Amino acid sequence: MTNQYRSDFCASVYETALGMMETGTMSKRIMKSFNEMCLMPVAAVSCEDICALRLLENASQWERGEKRPRE
Repeated sequence: MTNQYRSDFCASVYETALGMMETGTMSKRIMKSFNEMCLMPVAAVSCEDICALRLLENASQWERGEKRPRE
């Protein structure tokens, strides 16, 4: 899943902050504030919405070949 940013400016600031966190020059606590400032909130999806989408697409993950059942 890719990140959705509030703006192009937020995307560049966030990517810089992420690099700093990965190198250890910024804490995870500070990165959390960048998450809240720069990333779009994730919308909640109900069970009914998921079922409707699966019916609309007429496919499951297995039917699209993305996953295989355990044998």
